[in-house]
Order: sequence, then structure tokens, then C-alpha cells
Amino acid sequence: MNAAAFLIKAAAQRPGYVALRHGERTITYGELSERVRRMAAGLRKLGLEDGDRVLILQRNSPELVETLQGGMAAGLTVVPVNVRLHPGEVAYIARDAGARVIVHGEEFNDRLAEISHELETVEQRVSLAPKSRRNRL
Repeated sequence: MNAAAFLIKAAAQRPGYVALRHGERTITYGELSERVRRMAAGLRKLGLEDGDRVLILQRNSPELVETLQGGMAAGLTVVPVNVRLHPGEVAYIARDAGARVIVHGEEFNDRLAEISHELETVEQRVSLAPKSRRNRL
């Protein structure tokens, strides 16, 4: 059992309760659970299988929670990295973990492009635009 299982249980019991607050935004357990399920399905559509590693490079936000929980709900191993790390350190962690996919905020596009030649294990990068500029997964 992982944190995503607890979220799904909480959403079934109290879907209207507030799960997250971020600035002026509030997200209920029901909403968060639905977004996590969609993230999990999206990650699986990339061809990822149980135990595959997904490196996550996102700022603290509800979207980070969705990605972390979505990865866990999909049966993947999530590898969150600090956004303040040097690009070379991110590349090292990706290689060492054997990450097949990197999910990142679009603000990291240039940083990851700079080290793309060092990301031997990474098959795909998924760049997430801010919520205000994207549709839901």
C-alpha cells in the first residue's frame, strides 16, 4: 500500500473535503483523486510498467502532488528531485535511478535540453505547462 491508496480511500469516504490548499486554490479529495487517476493512466500510456522509474522535476504545487501520487497509483517508482539541483546533478540522479521518463514543469525545458546527451536511460520527457495554460490530463 502506498500514499495513493490512502488518497483513493479518503476520496471515497470524503470526496468534498479539502485535500490541498495552494494560494487561493483549493482542491477536494474527489478532485485530487480524479486528477491522480488521470495522471496514472497517462503515465501507463507511455508504456511504463510496474516498478519503472519516473524522475519528477516540478516546483511545489498541487501538480507536483498529482504527479507523485499518479506515479504511485500507476505502480511506478517515483524519483522526485530538488528543483535547485545543478543540471549535472539531475542527470546523475536520472542515470543512477534508471529513470525511463522525466515529468517536469515547462520552466525546466532549457535545463533538461542542456543535459539531454547525459540522459541515457530516459526515453521520454513530459513537460507540464502551468495549470492556467493546459487542459487536464
